[in-house]
Amino acid sequence: EELVHKALAEGPKASENYCAAIACLVAGCSGEVGPEFAARFAANLCERFERERQNEESSRPASNLALCLAKLYNIGLFPSSVVYGCLVSLAKTLSEMDSGLTLTILKISGGKLRGEDPVGMKSYIDV
Repeated sequence: EELVHKALAEGPKASENYCAAIACLVAGCSGEVGPEFAARFAANLCERFERERQNEESSRPASNLALCLAKLYNIGLFPSSVVYGCLVSLAKTLSEMDSGLTLTILKISGGKLRGEDPVGMKSYIDV
């Protein structure tokens, strides 16, 4: 688990296919080990995402983590409230990096978010 987080945060710019493969790996491990694995992975990913978005030097780690977060949501490993929580957190500061991260998440998961939780999307837009 830590190796995947390290690869996302310290590796090169991740592609959508790479993050989709990680999401499938986490889903497979969760199916084999139990749902606690996916929950712990997502919690650690969100914590690392919050730390990395504070890093002014490089947006790549936060961008990779945001992409992976969106892919994990798309395959159903956690509810929309997790993604909306990240989006609201990004909207509070709305720096240049935060707007890019918001765009990344919405580009990948926006359709599913709107379809599954239109009330949540409306309240996010109202923020």
